[in-house]
Amino acid sequence: MSTQQISNQLASVGSQDGSSMSEASGSASPSAVAAAIPRENEKTNQFGIFMILVLAFIAGIFMASKASGQGATPYDSVAMPEALNDATVVRRVEGIAKSYASTGNGDPAMVSGYFKVYIPAKMTDPNGVQNISTVAQEAASLLVRAQRSSNQQVAQQITVLLFESMKGIAEGNYHPAARINAILLLSRLDRQAANPAAKTPPIPLVRQVLPILLSLYQDANNVDGVRAAALHGIHRHVRFGFPDIDQANNAAITQEMTALLTSAAPAGRDAKAHAYLQRFAVDILDTVRADQDNSLGTQLVSISTDKKRPDLIALYSAAKSGSYGPAMQGQVAEPKKVLTSWGQRVLQAFESEIERYDRMEKVKPDNSQPVNPESFLEKKTEETSKPRTGRGGEMEMGMDMGMMENEMGMMDDRGGSEMDMDMGEMGMGMEMDMMMGMSGRGGAIEAKPQPPEVIATRKKLNYVLQQVHLGMTGYPAAGIPTKTPGGLLASATPEQKPTVEKWVTAFEGVVTVLNDSSLDDMKKFREGIEEQIVVLRDLVGEEFEDVPAEELPDELTPVDPLAGVGGGGPANASTVSVGAN
Repeated sequence: MSTQQISNQLASVGSQDGSSMSEASGSASPSAVAAAIPRENEKTNQFGIFMILVLAFIAGIFMASKASGQGATPYDSVAMPEALNDATVVRRVEGIAKSYASTGNGDPAMVSGYFKVYIPAKMTDPNGVQNISTVAQEAASLLVRAQRSSNQQVAQQITVLLFESMKGIAEGNYHPAARINAILLLSRLDRQAANPAAKTPPIPLVRQVLPILLSLYQDANNVDGVRAAALHGIHRHVRFGFPDIDQANNAAITQEMTALLTSAAPAGRDAKAHAYLQRFAVDILDTVRADQDNSLGTQLVSISTDKKRPDLIALYSAAKSGSYGPAMQGQVAEPKKVLTSWGQRVLQAFESEIERYDRMEKVKPDNSQPVNPESFLEKKTEETSKPRTGRGGEMEMGMDMGMMENEMGMMDDRGGSEMDMDMGEMGMGMEMDMMMGMSGRGGAIEAKPQPPEVIATRKKLNYVLQQVHLGMTGYPAAGIPTKTPGGLLASATPEQKPTVEKWVTAFEGVVTVLNDSSLDDMKKFREGIEEQIVVLRDLVGEEFEDVPAEELPDELTPVDPLAGVGGGGPANASTVSVGAN
């Protein structure tokens, strides 16, 4: 629906009730007419509110194409109609849009104005940058609501309206946060929504949206956030809409992703942020490659063993290489060196957690600090109390808590105090333990919930181990696969296979200890981690030697981006046709 069509519909809605809107608009601007309506009528007369909405959207439509690039901000903004600065009016507008998304009921002109004027104005408001994500999410929720309704025509109409409004923001000179959210909204537009009941994935609006995303990513003048959002959208389109991608766009995507995967982080971009983006490139190249092209598998193994690569991309590449196992039969000349490189990364992850624990050690209080004067006024009678043994042999908790802290701190082998827990709970726990032991009813003690520090370490190290295990076997479960394996286990020759199996079995033991629920406190868990560090060091052995950085290649040999890809022209549609792609 064009801007002129929306304007005509809004004008016709106002004239149906014999109002003087047309006369007023002939002598003054629509926003001025809206401002002249008494505030009392806005709050008490529903018809008056409706008229304000009509006038507001007429004003907004004619102002939406004008930028407010003058002033302090270097970015443009879509002008907000004055009447839509009133909270009552805004609630009415939002109510109409929600009703339309759910039931299909609601004035189409108002719905068009909401998506094409109100949402863009809110997203590009220079004084409301902190609200951009919220506004974009509200628009996305209405789209989802429409997709879940039985009226697919409504979903298609909202898709068209969002495409028309978000395309302008994504490509325009607007605040990067507004452009990023607009790009993410564009990426979520589908010609066929996902159906959870039928377990069918969504089909993105590939032919209309993908060329926009690709162009935004290719433009080096765009800030990293905009390019990253476009890359995220490309990833979604490739994942769910690959059959609809024409050969020309396929070739362009392959070339861009190969360049990203083989490049070093550009100036101004953090190496880990670059590695994060490279993970998208791995997924995309894995999808768009020709069926018989397995060169990406060997490239992933090469990336995973490159010491200059951050763990974020190296371990991800190791895991992804697991799906190429049988196709790489005999192409990994020395699996043992690959395993040693992967093992070194695992070892470093374990050692880094011990270093983190060391940095978490509590600092003892400085005894040189002056004593609190109020302490001299307190009675010291409790200082002379001594531990006593009560009836039945239970230890009574009458000793001074400060003395217990000192004694427990001395018992701590790391020199710190473990007495940060609530003293009442600790006292009860100790008393119960003593009673259990003295009464002869002791037995296997159930494991306690592990502290947050332990849980965090387990999650991190489990993830690292799983990535490497996928590279070795192609399967997520620990141990030797019972079915046809993948990864290094499948690509190894009969002579190399025992070495790979040895590593798989050793890693299974490390995983078992790491997830042992009986290691339910920091001390026991740390001891378990340190034991596995010894195992990993023995496994890595002395064969692993650090290669000087200057001897490492600057980049990997890139895969031919046009291998197996034919010619063809892009289908860059300038308008949206949701019904067919």
